[in-house]
Amino acid sequence: MVESKISQYLHLYETMKNSYKWKVGDPALRMIPLFYLMKDHPFDPKRYEGFLQGIQNQTGMFSNFRGTNQYLIAAMMDTEGYTAASVSQLMELEKHLKHARIKGPYMPMVAVSLLSEASLTTRLIKAQEIYQLMKREHKFLTGSDDLPMAVLLAKDQREAKALIEQMEGYYDRLAKKRYHKGNMLQMMTHILTVLQAEEMKISLLERCEVFLDEMKRQKVKWNDYFYPQIPLLLINEQPVEEVVRYLGEYTKQLSVTKGFKWQGSMNTILAAMLVVSEFVKDEEYNAMLKMGVTTVVQQIMQAQQAAMIAAIGASTAAAASASSN
Repeated sequence: MVESKISQYLHLYETMKNSYKWKVGDPALRMIPLFYLMKDHPFDPKRYEGFLQGIQNQTGMFSNFRGTNQYLIAAMMDTEGYTAASVSQLMELEKHLKHARIKGPYMPMVAVSLLSEASLTTRLIKAQEIYQLMKREHKFLTGSDDLPMAVLLAKDQREAKALIEQMEGYYDRLAKKRYHKGNMLQMMTHILTVLQAEEMKISLLERCEVFLDEMKRQKVKWNDYFYPQIPLLLINEQPVEEVVRYLGEYTKQLSVTKGFKWQGSMNTILAAMLVVSEFVKDEEYNAMLKMGVTTVVQQIMQAQQAAMIAAIGASTAAAASASSN
């Protein structure tokens, strides 16, 4: 299983690397193939290029839709089943988001996640309320990278204040269990709040609380940038030690692969998403998601995208920090 999944990933990675290695940053280039694996969506170079061309034709040189973002947006739109013609709709949505004060470098990804939504006004007002409450709780941690999660959380029927209280409870409890306070833990609690449906048999928080102890026991390395992936890894009924064993096997295999040997904790981040892509196909996992929670599957897919975007941003920042030392 491990070799097969990694083989699929490496094939996609090499295909993209051959075409785009001089155009997109290395962390993003390593993450983009995961969008296709997570959705089990075939990569078609011609179709992908159509999205890129559409974005370039309708944006200016300094637009947030350009640079690395355009390659992420193309992958997100492609794997969501849109066509290149939908880029025009995306540009219209950008105006709506700007009017709602949803802006910054992550706004294009927010726009893609909202493309299929019929009515946005109420949700965007709630997203702003959630975002402002986030800032009140964590003034120096909260920034534009939290907007995608605020928009996703706004889909929840609970009031914004109740969502924030739940997140803060998670944040305080996890900070006592090896987790370091900071932006990555905040992002993790956002995803945890999105995924923890009341109808679920499992407590994601309790599983998260013992997860890092098990990582240490099995000697699987990690750093804080890995936190947002953890709730995604644990939203299944596999024993925590088994999840960590899978993760360790994937990480080890990547670490002996040419081109990945010196990637360190980036390999753990990549391995986590590969493991999640396996669990998504698991019959027991899918059965758990059919307990009357109609939006859970879509939330998981959006949370995966948010986690991958966070990982790309974090790994880029880590690379920049390392090169300056």
